[in-house]
Amino acid sequence: MSFGFSISDFITVPQYAWNVYKACRDSAEEFKELSNEVKPLHTVLSSSTNIASRGFLTTENAEALAALQKNCYNVLTDLLTQLDKYRSLGTPKKRLRDRMRWAAESVGDFRMRLISNTT
Repeated sequence: MSFGFSISDFITVPQYAWNVYKACRDSAEEFKELSNEVKPLHTVLSSSTNIASRGFLTTENAEALAALQKNCYNVLTDLLTQLDKYRSLGTPKKRLRDRMRWAAESVGDFRMRLISNTT
């Protein structure tokens, strides 16, 4: 039965979360605080993957995990897009336009999207 994600996807998404965590941690201050939300997400995804790899999931649980990982992947991709878009915030010559746009685009939205996948 197909869940829309293969076992390799179950392994790939936690690694992707780890890469996003490191990117946020090593970037501008505006993104460093989000790394505190990405790290627990990575932990949840890794733990879920370990359980799935042992075959301890019912069909219903496997489908729920696949949906969770898909949602996480989407949030992480959006976060990386923003990180790239506002990369000037991590430079000594921060662009005023980027600072104003980032301030307008609340970190709260990303934080809520990340937290909603770990609770």
